[in-house]
Amino acid sequence: RMFPKSAHPTPFARAVDSLGLNDGLEDARHKVRFHTLRHTFASWLIERGVSLAAVQRLLRHSSVTMTERYVHLSEDAVREGLEAVRDMIPGGRGAAGKG
Repeated sequence: RMFPKSAHPTPFARAVDSLGLNDGLEDARHKVRFHTLRHTFASWLIERGVSLAAVQRLLRHSSVTMTERYVHLSEDAVREGLEAVRDMIPGGRGAAGKG
């Protein structure tokens, strides 16, 4: 454990405990923590096309490198982006280019 367990858990920690979200989980990487919400928020923004610069400002990162380190695009988002580019190209293989 990186930090000692607080004698006064936060409301977030109490909610996670009362819902049993971490019950039976031993691996810290799989546990719900406040940072889980932050990461999910950033990931959803990126997947919806919000720029890294905007996400950086929303998360108050000092550099975009920090944002790039933990925001992972899903394969579906990458595929959708590729299809959008193909649709913009005359004769492309995307939905608009079929036929």
